[in-house]
Amino acid sequence: TQDCYHLMDELLASKAAEGRPLGVNTQRLYLTQLRRIFTFAVDSGFIHRNPAASVKLPKAEETDRRSLTDAEASALLRALCSDYADNLADMRKTGSLRSMTLASRLMAVRLILATGLRRGEALGMAWGCVDFELGSVRVEQSFAQDNTIHKPKTAASVRVVSVDAGTMAELREWRDAQAECLASLGIIVGDASPAFPRGNARWETPKNMNSWWITWRESHGFHGVKLHELRHTQATHLLANGVDVKTVQERLGHATASITLNTYAHALPENDRKAGDLIGELFSKPTPQKIVAFKSA
Repeated sequence: TQDCYHLMDELLASKAAEGRPLGVNTQRLYLTQLRRIFTFAVDSGFIHRNPAASVKLPKAEETDRRSLTDAEASALLRALCSDYADNLADMRKTGSLRSMTLASRLMAVRLILATGLRRGEALGMAWGCVDFELGSVRVEQSFAQDNTIHKPKTAASVRVVSVDAGTMAELREWRDAQAECLASLGIIVGDASPAFPRGNARWETPKNMNSWWITWRESHGFHGVKLHELRHTQATHLLANGVDVKTVQERLGHATASITLNTYAHALPENDRKAGDLIGELFSKPTPQKIVAFKSA
């Protein structure tokens, strides 16, 4: 057990020396994985007990889950639509692959804002997963940090998410424009094609997407806004406006409603106020008067 503690101390020191200090939550992931390794060793008969079982995990950090206000989200949507329209027009006029890449990224961010999809889920979206008739997208794969397409990590992440009519109309226009541009290069867009590719029609990578997003957000006044915070924005506003937790859970792809509640409990104070007022109204209603009928003699 002491060796496990020493291992973590050495790891913390080495990462700090590299200028990449480990956060508390990352330390917890390392220790959890270490426990799993030794559990396998015990189950396989290589050792008699798990030396990492009694190692105390550091207390988990509270994650800062920032959400955009209504005004901020509206401003972001306007900026996305404006830049998208400019790049789409340039792509159609000049055939610029750079403009195609930028339009693709902007449309991916719009879909994330509209649906609460994870970044990898949006980047891994193929056109066959977009249902223009029903106005929805089907999440069945994700593009990972190692630049591979894989199935979602949980069964709950495989889901169908409804999309507003405005975003669906833009998606349809984007698919047609993208197909026309790539056809001039001899590339056919089909159901298996990425919905948000780079100019060379290949899958966009999370690293490139992040680098571009940081530059774009700073230049448009959305300082420090992370892509994942658009997902938080979706959940926070849905719950605050009375959408039931089960619907939000399924929309986000959480395994259980308790995960949604634990993560976004801060979004419910207004609903709690309404609940308190309702109880007050119910209990303060005047007691019905009992009417006594008199009979004449």
